[in-house]
Amino acid sequence: STGAQTFATRDAAIAASGRVAIETTSLMGSISLTGARLDDLRLKKYRETVDPNSPIITLLSPSGAPNAYYVEQGWVNAGGSTTPLPDASSVWTLEGPNQTLSETTPVTLRFDNGAGLIFRRTFAVDQDYLFTVTQSVENTSAGQVALFPFSRAMRIGTPRTANFFILHEGPIGVLGSENLLEITYADLAKDGQRDVTSTGGWLGITDKYWAAAVIPERDAAISARFSHTKPAAVDIYQTSFV
Repeated sequence: STGAQTFATRDAAIAASGRVAIETTSLMGSISLTGARLDDLRLKKYRETVDPNSPIITLLSPSGAPNAYYVEQGWVNAGGSTTPLPDASSVWTLEGPNQTLSETTPVTLRFDNGAGLIFRRTFAVDQDYLFTVTQSVENTSAGQVALFPFSRAMRIGTPRTANFFILHEGPIGVLGSENLLEITYADLAKDGQRDVTSTGGWLGITDKYWAAAVIPERDAAISARFSHTKPAAVDIYQTSFV
């Protein structure tokens, strides 16, 4: 789910949910407690133009904001199960002493589904741009539960591209026997979906200068998917793996 609420500005979308701040030498932004989603990220070392006083680059923005673009993790049930799982509207709480995500202080978010499962999501970041997100589930119920983790990069709306023949902008990945996959927004909108199985690899969305990618553990067997949907006349592009 991308969330139904829309906002006139990016700042209004950020203010609409509780947040955990991100502050490193390279990055500033926040994680939304609603959905435990990485959806507010700016690049402190890069600016929009050569003017040193121009704004720093905005990479990720919340759902409902103009040009929404974000990365999130979660869980899906094994076939036939109806275990209640956290989703885009679930409100998580900060657990532990760390209040801000930095190079030296990871943060952990917690969600209790009210049915015996406690979900935790720990965010760490290095001195540059690599986030490591560790998910875990504590089962306090009497029965067994089977879940599959997922990760995805989402873009709402079709961005303006340079459309230059040596430059790829759009969904991209390096996955198994397919090796390098470069898919245009137009082709994905036409095809709707493309599935690839792989061990390790990565996939995401790239612009002229920047990319947001999700990367499984190197030895993980994954089902990766590039997909496009258009609910309410809005293009949604997703690159994901389970």
